[in-house]
Amino acid sequence: MSTLIETIAAQQRAHSADNAAIRPFRVSVPEAELTDLRRRITATKFPERETVNDMSQGVPLATVEKLARRDPCCGVRLSRRDLLRSA
Repeated sequence: MSTLIETIAAQQRAHSADNAAIRPFRVSVPEAELTDLRRRITATKFPERETVNDMSQGVPLATVEKLARRDPCCGVRLSRRDLLRSA
């Protein structure tokens, strides 16, 4: 019985590893959609600055504003580490 359980567990691990693999892909977005996205980001009204100097109230306003100034269509990938570093 334990052999069957071990076999099933091994198959599940292999399946999970296959699903977690990073595979290249392409995205095609119409230019009109990108233009609209840029317009909406530019028109964003930001809240007041947070009242504390830590992350307890979420991502700092300065970080959000900095990200909003970037071109959302340039393909830059940001990780959580990048977001925290710019805080």
